[in-house]
Amino acid sequence: RAWRRPVAYEELEQVVSVAARALPHGFGAGVQRLVAAALVSPHFLYRVEGVTPAGGETDAGTLTPHERATRLSYFLWQSMPDEELFSLAAEGRLLQPGVLREQLGRMLMDRKADACFFAFAEQWLGLAALGRGVGADRNRYPEFTPELAKSMHREAMLWFRQVMQEDRDLLSLIDSEETYLDERLARHYGITGVEGDGLRLGTLGDR
Repeated sequence: RAWRRPVAYEELEQVVSVAARALPHGFGAGVQRLVAAALVSPHFLYRVEGVTPAGGETDAGTLTPHERATRLSYFLWQSMPDEELFSLAAEGRLLQPGVLREQLGRMLMDRKADACFFAFAEQWLGLAALGRGVGADRNRYPEFTPELAKSMHREAMLWFRQVMQEDRDLLSLIDSEETYLDERLARHYGITGVEGDGLRLGTLGDR
């Protein structure tokens, strides 16, 4: 699991031998050394490709099912595959068109996909700078506070996710009648009836 793929017997032997050398100091010391050996391995620290479950090398450009699961997971979730992806990779079914399409849909609807949505939106739209060096003239617009900028940033992130997950027209990013609002944003936009700090989907109306 630490290496995100099946481990060859020879690889396992190497890690266990490291742990065995610590056993004279107690079983706990052996386990500690084993875990440390696994976590300092390049196979944990990096997404190594080109290693088959048998410990051999794959042809250039060829990925194992586990390597494909890892690429997919780190792209959409910026994290390791979950049990379902691991199982499908082990069964060799992950890249079947119907299965892959189903998994993409499942992963995009998972909250872990926020990492992908938000990182893309920040880079594409330059939103990372909102309230952090890019803002309104506080002398002319004293209502533009760091808290308001933070709400605006979160509003844009959540709305971008909504557009992506529902496969809406990209134009809805700029001309939709809906957005995410908290009390601070609603007051800034001149909308009544929204209370509290939590952002929730609301209607902008004719503005």
